[in-house]
Formats: sequence, C-alpha cells, structure tokens
Amino acid sequence: MLDESGFPKISLGFFPTPLVELPRLSKVLGSVQIYMKRDDQTGLALGGNKTRKLEYLVGGDLEREAIMLTVQTEGILRDPPVFEYIQ
Repeated sequence: MLDESGFPKISLGFFPTPLVELPRLSKVLGSVQIYMKRDDQTGLALGGNKTRKLEYLVGGDLEREAIMLTVQTEGILRDPPVFEYIQ
C-alpha cells in the first residue's frame, strides 16, 4: 500500500487518534482552547510517531519482498522507539 505521497506504508495502528480538549489548562492559560492528541491510543506498544515510523519501515520492506524485516534506529535499550520495536 502507498500513502498519498507514493511512499510504501502498511497500517499498524488505529488512526486517526482522538483529540481531547483540556478545559482546565485552557482556563489557566486564559482565552485559548488547548487540545491534546492521544497518540498513546494507536494500539501498538507506546504508540505515536514510533508507530508511524514503523509503518513506513515495514511497508518498504514488504514492497521489496524482504524475507526478513530489519528495523534500524538509534538510541539506548530504554529509548521508547527501541523498546517498541523489540516487543
């Protein structure tokens, strides 16, 4: 599957994630409405941009008919993207 820009992508999460209004913070800051994007609800481990990155990495491997999926990222073992990929 290709995204709207023509890049290979596979759906791994539940998107779009909801926006939640933060009325108490909005009140503290005065005449503004503050919303939070709930990327923790993507459905895959820790979610968010890590899930989106993985959708493109796996999509590219599948398009190339790879027999092994390889995820290369930088960080320490406790880094959220690394932790999500190895689960």
